[in-house]
Amino acid sequence: MSTFPCPDGRRFRIASGLLLFILVMCAACNSSGRAKTDSGTVAGTRQTAPNAAASDLPGVTPASDLLGGSAPLTSADVQFYLRIMQAAVARYQHPTARDRAALAQAPLIIGREAASAKRMAAGMKAGRYQQAMAGVYHPSPGEKALKDRYGILSMEGADVLIASRQHMPDRQWDALKTTVEMAAHAGVFSVRGGNGGGEHNAVLTSEQILHGKQQKAIMDKNEKFVAPWGGQIRQLASQETGARMQDLRTSMSGR
Repeated sequence: MSTFPCPDGRRFRIASGLLLFILVMCAACNSSGRAKTDSGTVAGTRQTAPNAAASDLPGVTPASDLLGGSAPLTSADVQFYLRIMQAAVARYQHPTARDRAALAQAPLIIGREAASAKRMAAGMKAGRYQQAMAGVYHPSPGEKALKDRYGILSMEGADVLIASRQHMPDRQWDALKTTVEMAAHAGVFSVRGGNGGGEHNAVLTSEQILHGKQQKAIMDKNEKFVAPWGGQIRQLASQETGARMQDLRTSMSGR
């Protein structure tokens, strides 16, 4: 492969730029997310473009209504949340064989990828382009599946896997979990904040003001509605987060 001399002698600037582009693109691909299955295989990407339009699970408030704050929570919503979170906590307490394999092996795979990228960068800098590219570590399909499962279990949560198995689209589960935990002041919503740091002096239209009042009314109604389950919701949210963080710390300590 030819080199790219520059007038000032910095002959590897173009190659280094190409390397940076490759690494950035790899990172973007790895963080794009995955679809969840419990078969140990990877089913494409996490519900993005083609799958984002997947029908909402009937019997539970649609994602658009939850995200838009246009409909209050129902008993079915709360009961579905409780079932999924209880199963998620149990999943961390009694992980499957594939879960254990992912938590044990994925950090090692990630470590090998990082070491490979470091060697490639050093080789590119030294002008050994062919050797550098030939030595790049490429995970096998099985290793990629382990990384995907590890990312879901340690970053997103077992609840994402379990809700998907119940045929609930990611967008609907994310909206439901957020709405329930916000109403119960659980998880990341356990600390009541101010106005969220928005624009204090924004000029709102009459329609925006009306919509804001309607959303506030729905939020107040949701808080009162979930109150009987509030303690259970907060406990499950805390247990799920704690178990996920513990798995992450344990797996990283073995790298």
